[in-house]
Order: sequence, then C-alpha cells, then structure tokens
Amino acid sequence: MKYFFQSFILILISSIFPKGVYSHIFDDSILRSRPSMDTFMVSQSGKFHIHYDLSGLDSPILDDNNLNGFPDYIEEVGIAADYVDSILVDVMNFLPVNQDDDGVYDIYVEDLGLGYYGVNNLDFNSLGEHTGSSYIKIDNKYEK
Repeated sequence: MKYFFQSFILILISSIFPKGVYSHIFDDSILRSRPSMDTFMVSQSGKFHIHYDLSGLDSPILDDNNLNGFPDYIEEVGIAADYVDSILVDVMNFLPVNQDDDGVYDIYVEDLGLGYYGVNNLDFNSLGEHTGSSYIKIDNKYEK
C-alpha cells in the first residue's frame, strides 16, 4: 500500500506538469485517445472518475472485501486521488486540476506493462489544440 500511494502521488503531481522530456518513450497517438472502459467509480470527494474494466487484460484484481460493489483496488485509487488532491490544493496551494467537459477529472486503470506505473495525458480537440484538461492512466497492478 505504501508504494501505491507514493507512486500515485507522483502520477497525480504529473498532472500539474504533463508530458515533458520523456514523451518520446510513448506512442502519442495511443496516449491521446481516451480508453473505453466497462464502468467507473466516483471518488468520495466527487472530483474523480476512476474507470476500469470488469474482465480482460486491463481489469484490476476484482476482490471486494467490504462487499460494496467496487473492487478494493479501485476504491484505493479513489482514496489516493482525493488525498493527493487535498494535499496539493489545500496544503500546498496548487490550483485544482482542470476537469474536462463533465467537470470531473478522469483516471483510467489499465495494464500499462511491467515497469510503467502511470502517465498523464493532455486532451486535444479535433484541431490538435490543447483544451486545458488532461487525464491519467495508471497501471492495474503494481508489480516489481
């Protein structure tokens, strides 16, 4: 759990400084298209939608120990996002993240592959212009 929060903090902070020097590592055409996922959970603060698949390669571990209908991993993502947001905005006085058209910041959980924990992506309109918003993709399980 400790490593999950540390990694997630770094990923959420990257939403302030999206895609920089290392963007050549990734295929931008893949990163700029938002994934289509089966379902989502709204974080407790209501500021984040955590999107995930219920089956297949991209699905997280679906254990639901508290039987509330959401995988524990997805709940932890929501808790971490709310916590990091409160530290960045309320304690460190950063501006809140720019939400997209629906007024909520999106986090997509998918299999990014061994050694990749997350990436922040800018949103672009059909003319290729940055819209001011972004979204995060994080790995569906944290592996060494």
